[in-house]
Amino acid sequence: MTKYATIASVVICSIALHSEPAHGALRKGYLRLGFDSTFLRFGLANYNPAESSDTTITAITAGAAMPNTGVVFGYSVLGGLVLGARLNVGIAGSDQYFAEDHFVSWSVYPYLEYVFLKEIVRPFLTVQIGAEGLVHYQADDTWWWGFNFGGGFGIHFFLHQNVSIDVALMPGFTIGTGEMASPGQAQVTEFKHWRFTVAIPVGVSGWF
Repeated sequence: MTKYATIASVVICSIALHSEPAHGALRKGYLRLGFDSTFLRFGLANYNPAESSDTTITAITAGAAMPNTGVVFGYSVLGGLVLGARLNVGIAGSDQYFAEDHFVSWSVYPYLEYVFLKEIVRPFLTVQIGAEGLVHYQADDTWWWGFNFGGGFGIHFFLHQNVSIDVALMPGFTIGTGEMASPGQAQVTEFKHWRFTVAIPVGVSGWF
């Protein structure tokens, strides 16, 4: 998925760099299709196994094309007001709870966003609510999921009326449950958890 997202991003950026800059408000009726990837993320997690004490974990991850690389859909229902969803699937090499194995990560985030101004640089505010999780691709009994709610702010750089480069600061909070299979044993530990994350996604969007 990361490969196709990267190719699409390069194509859209190439179009943008050979086009006139954008001017004008984001009117009602625009469709948005974009791709994004986390440039930097900080996470604070609380892991609470059944019949055990809480454990607080911190983790910092950085780099392009991280596990939450995904597709962004949207529709401008009013001038500057965009309703949409982010759909993400990827491979996670490490996680706050499961640091030694590889997992498939997924998330679904419906969002509401308001875009300000009419020039090349257009700031925006956004809120989102949805679900996310991880599942081990070999051990069916090792996984977690949770409800997520958050929001943030950022900037759309409209290099062309129909193409933007997107940068945001997105704090979010997740609460849910999971299971962890002990290595080499049949024992499965159930746990509850919450985590707070602050991410900086960078992406590119087409507006049609």
